[in-house]
Amino acid sequence: MRRSPPSRESAVIVLLLAGLATPAAGLPAPGAGTGGAADIETVLSAARRVQEADLASWAGYRFRRLSMRAKLDADGNVTRRTAAESIVTPLDVPKAQGGPPQFDETLVRIDGAAPTRAQVEEYREDAPFTRHYANTVSADGAEEQEGYSLSFLLRMSSYRHDGMEPVEGRPCHRIRFEADPNAPGSHLPARFARALSGILWITEEGAHVARASIHSVAPIDITFGIVRLSTLEIELMAQPLEGGSWVPRTIETRSTVRILGIPMRRLTRYSYSEFVPVPAAAPAATAGR
Repeated sequence: MRRSPPSRESAVIVLLLAGLATPAAGLPAPGAGTGGAADIETVLSAARRVQEADLASWAGYRFRRLSMRAKLDADGNVTRRTAAESIVTPLDVPKAQGGPPQFDETLVRIDGAAPTRAQVEEYREDAPFTRHYANTVSADGAEEQEGYSLSFLLRMSSYRHDGMEPVEGRPCHRIRFEADPNAPGSHLPARFARALSGILWITEEGAHVARASIHSVAPIDITFGIVRLSTLEIELMAQPLEGGSWVPRTIETRSTVRILGIPMRRLTRYSYSEFVPVPAAAPAATAGR
């Protein structure tokens, strides 16, 4: 099951939302404020502060991950589709080794069929979730690995409170953010800041990001003159875990990428489910063997 490495633009899209969840620590008291400008900043500041703790919570759970990638034609119809389902288990990596948590990724289904032993081993070696996780928490990676998380979406230049709206029964602040056409710089975070608008639904109790809807309002140059992201739509639904943290349940992206002017339309969906707390991470040398 040899897979080509993810393209730079698809990696950027994944990193954009990988951290879109906030744990319950250090947040405003339930019901604080009335939803005015000051309250928006209170909620956003709380969400910024807890991003690191939320990302760390992934290492305390075993979970199921479904990754679906599809190519689309000009009418939005699927022309090619691949799907991989895996069980992700945190590994017990000695602290002396440093670095972010690592995970064993056991492939259980590939395109609806049981995988071969070779496919299982290749998927474990490829470790797509581990790579995305490491890129998200990286503080010194390449520029496309910086800022594409909750922190990025909560540091846009303009916000507006659109009132309260429930998400799956939970009262939420509906907060709209706008692209900043004057965002300085030529690096990727600045280019995305100039092109992305959307809405965040943040729970009134706990300031969790329960939902996010993002779309591009202008093309985004990924590699100047070669790769351009013409359109981008992202939908995220989050879920609370028993331990108090929130993690994505589904992340879906639709994009049109032009490579040397040739359009490539893609649909990507990640689904996470069956979170089970693990009292201690599995030993790195034996997990899944």
